[in-house]
Amino acid sequence: MGHPITAAIYFSFSMLLFVIIEMAQSFPGMSFRYDSSAVPWLLFVTGLFYLG
Repeated sequence: MGHPITAAIYFSFSMLLFVIIEMAQSFPGMSFRYDSSAVPWLLFVTGLFYLG
């Protein structure tokens, strides 16, 4: 029941964070191999709950 604009910003931010993390993993100097894909997907799921 959140505001659509806030939810859209939250959604785009979570997807942007996902893209940044995926790009950073492909660089050889950055090897943070904790389950980093769980973080943006957690934001994505909570954003969907925020939309609902």
